[in-house]
Amino acid sequence: MKRKRKRGIKPTGKVTTEFFSYDSAIIIAMATVLGYLVAYRFQMGQFSYYGIDDALFGQIYLNHIIIAVTAVTGFLIAVYIVQVALQWFYKQLSPFWEAVARNLIPSIIIYIATGIIFEFELFYYFVFLLILYRFIMPFFSRDTISYQETLLRQIKKEGTFKELFQALIPESIQKRQLEKRLLYVLLIFILLPQLASFIGNQSIHWKNDYLVFYQEDELHIVLTSTDSTLIAAPYNEEENTYQPSYLVVSFNNYQDSPYTFIPHQVPFALEQAP
Repeated sequence: MKRKRKRGIKPTGKVTTEFFSYDSAIIIAMATVLGYLVAYRFQMGQFSYYGIDDALFGQIYLNHIIIAVTAVTGFLIAVYIVQVALQWFYKQLSPFWEAVARNLIPSIIIYIATGIIFEFELFYYFVFLLILYRFIMPFFSRDTISYQETLLRQIKKEGTFKELFQALIPESIQKRQLEKRLLYVLLIFILLPQLASFIGNQSIHWKNDYLVFYQEDELHIVLTSTDSTLIAAPYNEEENTYQPSYLVVSFNNYQDSPYTFIPHQVPFALEQAP
């Protein structure tokens, strides 16, 4: 007798392909939005350094996205290298100091980085209070064990920074992959643009190549550019400062411009005149 074939839904490669194409479309759309957002915040960081109003901001083009994403990617690669170096450093320590370092160093880096990126000076004091709390509290323990054992017990009880962060996520979200992914996406959309703004602002400190030109016998320096305009300001070459009275110069190419632009290198970071 022939066995009856059980009826059911037979998985096909078409279903899998459709799923992955749908998932890829979402990722591409999110990456595009994130790219524009990172580019916008990167240029706003530069505008903030020069004190330029947001109203002068132009359109975002592909070159802006490439510059911003490259800068942020380079920073993240540097962070990864630091992490690898820390893992190597931990292995060189004794078990006691390795446990202390693994508990303290990531928290100290996170507090300092948060204070710098978000300009929260309060986080700098958190570093001091964290170190003070970690090494002083074991002295007041009622346990009869040694200081080192008390410190290690306290570290194991509190857990690592990663465990503390995971504890902040509700258990209902941790059990569901969708909600967990949405939380990570939300953090990425908050942290990366802020990081781009910080990098854009700090990149001016290392910028030394500018263009200068004369406007009615007054020397001007080109601070930044948008889609089809240059934003310049009066420049004092002796003091390496600029006046916050901005001149917007429209141009399509240098040949059609009424100004003669001269390459100029500043000796140190350009600053606003007092």
